[in-house]
Formats: sequence, structure tokens, C-alpha cells
Amino acid sequence: MTKTGHINVQGGLYVQPDTKVGGIAIRAHAIAARGVSPTDAWIESLEETYSSSQLQNQLQHSCPKWAFGVLCNQGVLRDVPAGSCEASDRTRSGEFTLRALELIREDRSLLVDKRELKRRVFGSPGSPGYRTPNHEVEVLLGLWQAELLLV
Repeated sequence: MTKTGHINVQGGLYVQPDTKVGGIAIRAHAIAARGVSPTDAWIESLEETYSSSQLQNQLQHSCPKWAFGVLCNQGVLRDVPAGSCEASDRTRSGEFTLRALELIREDRSLLVDKRELKRRVFGSPGSPGYRTPNHEVEVLLGLWQAELLLV
């Protein structure tokens, strides 16, 4: 990461992620593309991002990790082999992430309307079945912005 907040991704392209979690996902991708497991890549990216006093809290926040893991496992990230994080397929966060990806594939306008994308994935606050988003969409959009998704 440069001092201006841009992250070097493939081919020397520099991307400034919209969110901190998006940046963590982009860095985790670079680590996973070197053959590190997605779970370990996520942890390494967190270690690069947070101070030791903040790290423990971030390690307990598993939803973005599973969002990243399911994208790796499904084989939709450049240079990361499918089947590399099978545990993520059995998580709610993984399910929500794949639903968001499906919606984006169907309607690209959702890439610039994060609020509507979240409403379609998680429901509306107060409605039956609603679940509070936990950065799954930010992981997906960060990787999309960096052109790391094979879609």
C-alpha cells in the first residue's frame, strides 16, 4: 500500500479501495495468489492493516473472512484456485456473498448502488429474515473494483 492509500494490484494498477475492508480483501487476494490459504491470507492482511492492540478484535470478526473465502473457493478470483476454502461454503456470510455476486451479474447497476445491493441480499431492517450486513458486500465490491473477480 502506498502512503496515499492506493494498493498495487496486478500489472502495476493502483486502486484506492472505497472501504478499509475492501483494501484488506485486495491485499488478502495478493497473498492468496502466492499460494497461501485464503484464511491465512486474510489473517496476514489483517496483521498488515491493524496494530497489535486492534488485531484481536478484528480476528474475531469472521464474516468478511468467510466472504473472501467463499469467493476463493468458488474459483471466481483471479490466480486463486477453486476449492481452496471449502469451509466458507457452509457459512451464512458465504451464502450472502454469493447472492450478492449473483445479483451483480444480473444487474451491474448494483455496483454503484451499495444500499440497494445490501437491501436485496440482506432484506430491509425490520422485515422478516433481515440480517445486519457484516462487510460481505464491501469485500465483494473491493475485489470487483480492483478487477480481481472473474465475472
